[in-house]
Amino acid sequence: MALDLSHPPSLPAVRLRGRLSEGERFDFVIDRSGADVHALSDDMEKSWLAFNRSVQSGAEPRVFTAEFEYPLDESARELVSTGLSQLEACASLVLAFSPEIAQIDVQTPNTSWAMSRSSSTPICDDVSL
Repeated sequence: MALDLSHPPSLPAVRLRGRLSEGERFDFVIDRSGADVHALSDDMEKSWLAFNRSVQSGAEPRVFTAEFEYPLDESARELVSTGLSQLEACASLVLAFSPEIAQIDVQTPNTSWAMSRSSSTPICDDVSL
């Protein structure tokens, strides 16, 4: 998973790019700009259709499976910076307790860091070291 804050997109929505388990790639925009629950429901349906239209089979898979780009204004930068610092502090726990996540990669104008899951040894059914 990669979060790139150094080049914010020009769209007022979240852009999601990635790879599905079979290697198909996708690239679409999630629009959550609706003012009420009905408009948000319509936006969710449009986003689902955009996702389905964007899926491309046979494309060369990238090294990540999902990448999010969020537009930020100055008032959000401190909050995001604090959140990313907290994520860095607990990233090992995120990886330990979320086997679906293999790597966290963060890039901002001021810093970049990555943490990835290493191989593990099963101890019992639900526990690995």
